[in-house]
Amino acid sequence: MDSLYYERNRNKSFFLFLGITLLLLYQDLLQQYVPVFKSVDEFIGFVFLPVVFILYIYKNEKLYKEEQIIIFLYILFILTGIISSLVNKFQSLSAAISDLVIVSKFLGGYFFARICFGGVILMDYRKYIRATFRTITTVTFVITLLDIIFNVFPKGDKRFFMHSEKLFFSHPTYLALFCVVTLTYLTLVFENRLTDYIYLLQIILVCVSTFRMKAIGMVIIYLLFLTPLRKLKYIKAVTVIAAAIVIISCIIPQINAYYFDSDDSPRNLLTSTGIKIANDYFPMGSGFGTFGSYISGAAYSPLYNMYNLSSTWGLTKNNPFFISDTFWPMILGQFGYMGLFLFILVILQFSLLIKKLRDFDSNILLFCLIPFIYLLVSSTSESSFANYYSVNLFMIIGVAVSQTRQVNHLHNDASKIIKKGGLECQR
Repeated sequence: MDSLYYERNRNKSFFLFLGITLLLLYQDLLQQYVPVFKSVDEFIGFVFLPVVFILYIYKNEKLYKEEQIIIFLYILFILTGIISSLVNKFQSLSAAISDLVIVSKFLGGYFFARICFGGVILMDYRKYIRATFRTITTVTFVITLLDIIFNVFPKGDKRFFMHSEKLFFSHPTYLALFCVVTLTYLTLVFENRLTDYIYLLQIILVCVSTFRMKAIGMVIIYLLFLTPLRKLKYIKAVTVIAAAIVIISCIIPQINAYYFDSDDSPRNLLTSTGIKIANDYFPMGSGFGTFGSYISGAAYSPLYNMYNLSSTWGLTKNNPFFISDTFWPMILGQFGYMGLFLFILVILQFSLLIKKLRDFDSNILLFCLIPFIYLLVSSTSESSFANYYSVNLFMIIGVAVSQTRQVNHLHNDASKIIKKGGLECQR
């Protein structure tokens, strides 16, 4: 009876996790028509955190050492922002709190999945995952083909030989993100069959049609990792080197175009000014909501006037379109060298967590690696860790990391049952 109750609870948890994943996957589409969906990621990633930690205490869940270090480091990171905000007083309390929520929601997404859905063994539900994301892939692929032929949806900018695809999303970047998440789940249920490759090819072609360099680079990296990980428990050095070359070759042209081709480009100015702010307000930066973040544009920060950026197109008060188009300059400006150092340490701890999956399962490892690499690559050209999609991607990482612990629990429970059975037989 207890096992039946446990199984039902696990089923409910999985379908709730799947529902939230799909909600976040289509959030950009939904928020265009229903504005309330704009706050879904903040609600899941931050507002829901007290409930997450109540569940943590109730379930007596044990965190990995790396997770404990991440929490400690991020508390220090937040304190850095709070202290610099109180000292400099550039923004209102409401703006500072809003920015705190935005820059912290990715971590909330991780622990939300890690604790609330840690009991879900994904491989037990592969048929549902396969059916869901294969359907999504086929529908998206067909719609993309129809759009290329009949121009059904508005197009993105023109790159290479044609306009980039964005379908019903607000920007090609969000279609690329949609494809990356779908590719991630298709990888989870990948079994090296012809049909698996057909679906992978479909979503890869849609991803490439966005003509985002980060998306194309991610596809190449994915193809480099796919075959070795199907055959090995580890990644060969040659694969890592090849992937590094691809990442560098994709990132460098993007960085040149965004930061160095024009001295007065918004990203170039944000980067150089971020360094100036970090030097002027050493070592903790200017504080929450003051530079390079969405809130710094919405509640227009006085720093843009102070550093002569308020007249730059895309950085003006009436048109702050490019203000949040960078990530690391925002971290450096708002939190200073101390905050930058702490955030890099958080990323390194996450990489150590992902390393734990190396000897566990190749599909789960790729399932975790894809979103992590995509976030790092995207951070060179957008506020990836503070973007709405960071919650969905870190939910994937959180539920992936929890898989090792759940399988260990199953093995331990099975051992106890066998031992108990053996004792009863002896009696």
